[in-house]
Amino acid sequence: MIRGDISHFLTLLYAVKYWWFQVGKIIRRIASFFNTTILFFSKFGLKSINAKIDFGDLSKLEKKQLSSDELFLFVDGLVDSETLVGENMKNSPHFELMSTIDSQKSLDNCEYIIRAQEGRLDMRAGTFYDAKFYLEKFQALKNDFELNKVTPLLVFPLDDKYFILDGKHRAAYFALKEKPIEAYIVMSVKNQPFLNNVLKKMHSNNSVNFSKNISLLEKAL
Repeated sequence: MIRGDISHFLTLLYAVKYWWFQVGKIIRRIASFFNTTILFFSKFGLKSINAKIDFGDLSKLEKKQLSSDELFLFVDGLVDSETLVGENMKNSPHFELMSTIDSQKSLDNCEYIIRAQEGRLDMRAGTFYDAKFYLEKFQALKNDFELNKVTPLLVFPLDDKYFILDGKHRAAYFALKEKPIEAYIVMSVKNQPFLNNVLKKMHSNNSVNFSKNISLLEKAL
């Protein structure tokens, strides 16, 4: 009887998480329609809906080949006990995801997927994607890699490191293959309202420790 009750509870919990995920998708569409960004706190940190970062005409930016040793994770909005900010790409959950799929291992205990589902990966709320979703994304990236059609990263140089603004999965795949990847170099992020608002929001919450994210943002801005 107890086992049946637990099974029923887990099924109910799964359903609640699924429908909450669907509600989140609706909110994202509404925010996108009105061209607005929503910032809010969760137990794991600061979350955003419809984040807006615009670097203009990318063709005007310098491009450079970078190795995985030069690539690091940028601001993720997570509290200090969860944050991945400043981690090298090879130590990231994104690299672990690519490595796990490439070696055809089970994704049941994949740190990336667990973090993504719980909202402990970045500034997005928890996702509801299954293993099939990630396998398909991996295959698409593999195809682009083989056809030499991978979109360059967007990176920001600071303290002799390049922080990834866009393209963590692409960077992780190239790191897995031990190949350098092309990147657009964004020399300044000071004029990005979204990042400035993130910094202000973090400073406004004295009950949560965002010191690692704040330290990097203050240097960048």
